[in-house]
Amino acid sequence: MAAGTLHRHFRTRDDLLLAVFGERIEALCEAADALADEQEPARALANWLRTMVDHAATDNGLVEALALTGAKPDMECAAMISDAASGLLHRAQERNDVRRDVTADDLPRLVIGIAMSTDDAAQAHHILTLALEGLGPRPTRAQCPIANAGAPPWFTSAAWWMLKAQTIVGHFTG
Repeated sequence: MAAGTLHRHFRTRDDLLLAVFGERIEALCEAADALADEQEPARALANWLRTMVDHAATDNGLVEALALTGAKPDMECAAMISDAASGLLHRAQERNDVRRDVTADDLPRLVIGIAMSTDDAAQAHHILTLALEGLGPRPTRAQCPIANAGAPPWFTSAAWWMLKAQTIVGHFTG
């Protein structure tokens, strides 16, 4: 694209940066819709959050450039992300795959915090995996395999978590 054409469409550098940022936000929202159509709710949410981690890492320089110029993405971008997160989250919560106290606003903050904590994409995905495991529903006494064995509540809760940890470790170790 020639410089004249670029300047006709984007009068300032800020306008160009905001347009690029807006397109990337739209792509994230389209990914949320596609994942919701193709995957079960918990998997769709987790995969969208992984996509958001990649987006946050990729667009870190774009966000920094916007901050340096003083340009700010409009509230429509934030609303679009919130709507996408909300749709995926509520579907997962309806199936009891995600805790009820998790909000749509929590999810972008989680991703941004992870992306800001490291420049290493593999580390960011590892941290996200740790966080996702903590998003699951809290166990009830009925879910604990030894809940009806007459053990005290503190023991059944501890035993449930030990069994969950063994399952997770077993999943990763083979």
